[in-house]
Amino acid sequence: MNKEKMKKILYIFIILNAFLDMLVGRVDVFGFSLSSLLRLIIPFSLIIYIFFKDKDERKKIFILGLVFLVYSLMHLYLYEKNLNAFAYGNTFYEATYLLHYIYLIFCMYLFYYVFKDGKNELYKYLFIFNIIYIVSLYIALITNTSEFTYIEGIGYKGWFSIGGTVGGVLVLSLFLLLPYIFKDKKNIILKSVFLISNYLYLIFILGTRVGMYGSILTLIVYVVSLVLLSLIQKIKFNKKILLYSSISLIIVFIVIYNVGSMAIEKRKMLENWDGKNPVEETDEPIYMAYDFILLKEDIEKGNIQEGFISDEQIDAIVSLDQYTTKNKTRSTDLRKQQLLYHYYLYKNQKNIALKLFGNGYLANMGALTLEMEMPALLFNFGLLGLILFFCPFLIILVYSIILAIKNIKKIKIEFVMLIMSSFMSMAIAYTSGHTYFNTSVMLVLFIINTLLLIETQKLRGVK
Repeated sequence: MNKEKMKKILYIFIILNAFLDMLVGRVDVFGFSLSSLLRLIIPFSLIIYIFFKDKDERKKIFILGLVFLVYSLMHLYLYEKNLNAFAYGNTFYEATYLLHYIYLIFCMYLFYYVFKDGKNELYKYLFIFNIIYIVSLYIALITNTSEFTYIEGIGYKGWFSIGGTVGGVLVLSLFLLLPYIFKDKKNIILKSVFLISNYLYLIFILGTRVGMYGSILTLIVYVVSLVLLSLIQKIKFNKKILLYSSISLIIVFIVIYNVGSMAIEKRKMLENWDGKNPVEETDEPIYMAYDFILLKEDIEKGNIQEGFISDEQIDAIVSLDQYTTKNKTRSTDLRKQQLLYHYYLYKNQKNIALKLFGNGYLANMGALTLEMEMPALLFNFGLLGLILFFCPFLIILVYSIILAIKNIKKIKIEFVMLIMSSFMSMAIAYTSGHTYFNTSVMLVLFIINTLLLIETQKLRGVK
């Protein structure tokens, strides 16, 4: 099997992912999501084939696999050793998160191996993948089969399991697809309908901040990048794009100001809840999430059974309570409180192995499971986990930025948008999650970073 055949298989894999994303959380097999299991078949079959057929790559795959195996075994050993009743999941479910990350790294390797030589149609198939997403979202909306993005009945996420995932996939894809769509007038009607439908859904219907602010940002970044590149490189660009984009942004801001958006509606609801006790009618404000307050009170009253929670976890809860009370934090800002708790927990841990290999993503109660992925990589998977799972993408981004600056007079808008999409993926992962942990968004990450590496090769003159 040559690389051209592998490319065709991966193009099919890209399209299949859109349908597999709709299965996430629907059907489980032996504790694993059926969607996740089916998603593994094509890429790992190709990796096994490469291992046996390509002698030059065999050593790389073996070393990569050995490193992740040793890390995973150490992480799971420590997780099992320190597991208590306070944990949100057992060792098996903790292992599924490691499997997702290993899938992320190995698929990144596979995509680059297959697409680094010759032409590719990754933009085209990413566009088809996004069309399937958008069409399914509107069909679900029209047929009244769409699920709400939030349990409060705000926003619509179609047949997908998480609204944040939908926002992440579509927003990150837009960074790549805007240059692709405006590159030529071929299928311009289809492309125009796609863009309008995409922006309408992300801004007004989905109900997430990532969807609303992220989609607006894609358009602003694209237009500003075009203008700056034209000034630096002294080249002309299509002024109609600037005109249409500016008019579109003005209309969007006017509609949001006068009509609103589901994302804004969600924010207003949280602001109304802020500081209020959801159970007791009292004028005394609360500064910590109610679930955490109940836990703190049980700790203070000595109602916690021995072995239910570790001393380090208790100290972290107490420190969180002191911080929120002193600084009068918003009781509804759950992510900030999760971040603070895990910071205190990581700081309190004296075992150096836990700092290196992590204390476990599911080692705490559900509400304290850290949603912000970048901090979670350090606090839950340890310093080595951060290096193994995140640093490869950070290195690609930093190297791409350096090359872009050095070659500022010859880079294209596609390269700029690739860099911005990579940066945006990290920003989303830090602020809201559902990016590097999420197998649905991972596909877009493979494509972003593969194309970045290919573009850096071209700038370096590597054939």
